[in-house]
Amino acid sequence: MYHAGDGAPASLGLPAAIAITAGAVGTFYLLAGLLPRDLALVVGQLAQGSVALGAAWLVAGAGPRGAARTLGLAWPRGLHVVAAILLGASCWYIDLRIVDVLPGLDTEGGDAHALSDLVRGPSLAASLVTLALVPALCEELVFRGILARGLTPSLPTAAAAALAAVLFAAYHMSPLQAVPAFLLGFALGALALRARSILPAMLAHALNNTFVIAVARDDSPGGAATWLDGHPWGALAGAVVLAGTGLAIVVGARTA
Repeated sequence: MYHAGDGAPASLGLPAAIAITAGAVGTFYLLAGLLPRDLALVVGQLAQGSVALGAAWLVAGAGPRGAARTLGLAWPRGLHVVAAILLGASCWYIDLRIVDVLPGLDTEGGDAHALSDLVRGPSLAASLVTLALVPALCEELVFRGILARGLTPSLPTAAAAALAAVLFAAYHMSPLQAVPAFLLGFALGALALRARSILPAMLAHALNNTFVIAVARDDSPGGAATWLDGHPWGALAGAVVLAGTGLAIVVGARTA
């Protein structure tokens, strides 16, 4: 983690941020086209995260601490960690309900079946590593550490978070995931930029995906899926309260 005296820039310039993001995402999709699906997901994610880390190191200079400063790998304030937990525990359910009511989305089609296979096929531990932990680390390095932070010198915080979220949604290349990815990406971007650290965004992202995986699987713990199906309005109300509280903390808490 960095200290205030480190000489590396707090973010990359906009041209560098766009180029690195394009290179990282391109690396992911190149590997996705060359490797089997299950392997490509993990290897591609790790590769694009490595591109972000390596490019930040080379462009920012000042060694590992310089790269950490540029990417926002800094210890956050406690309130931003609380906000991350609240957002990670709630955004997934709000997104789920939004997808249910959006017109024109085929929730039984190919995208939905492919997602279901990825979530339910491997063991729970494997699913959590490949679909929750690895994406949370690697995608946040690219979309919040490189892209959103690179946009902030040119745009207000909300606009930088929104534009990074648009590209984050497009990156998923799935109509079914577009709206949820944008909403989650915007919340994560606002959190990362206000905290001046991507660590809370990584935590929220990992929790968001963990809840989705746990509830979607047949072996979900404690009958959570059954309870949610039986109490949709109560669950939605609770999720909105948690998300609203998390966002209020993001807006109101002093930046790190």
